[in-house]
Amino acid sequence: MNRHTLYIAVFIFVFLMFVAWALSKADAADYSAVLTDLRNKPIPDEADCSQTMPREQCPQLTLGSAAANALLMNDPDLDKLSPIEKLKEKVRRERLAERVIAGGKFDLGSDDISLIKRKISDLYGTLVVGKAAPLLDPAEVSK
Repeated sequence: MNRHTLYIAVFIFVFLMFVAWALSKADAADYSAVLTDLRNKPIPDEADCSQTMPREQCPQLTLGSAAANALLMNDPDLDKLSPIEKLKEKVRRERLAERVIAGGKFDLGSDDISLIKRKISDLYGTLVVGKAAPLLDPAEVSK
């Protein structure tokens, strides 16, 4: 193999790696995405709203805030774990909540996405679940 062929092979490899990276980012969830109602108006994040605040002044519910709210809620299923496992799981969920509440577009592992989908489904009604699910896992919802 001569030097020119080697350069072409390296260029093609780097190009393919870039394309693979770009395609993986295209499927990443955007945790800053604002969830909207059926009239395409932002859903208020009532967890971040005081009871005296008018609903219109509440912050908008984003995918990240919905996921964080759901991850941080009390989960009776954790009572089935040993105290050490329960502690570890709560710490894992809190760290995951910190990551998603910050917003931005990034990938999570399938276990984390499944947990977020399950917890959002436990905490929220049909509208929020229906808006969040395709953002978290577009391939799963389109099946």
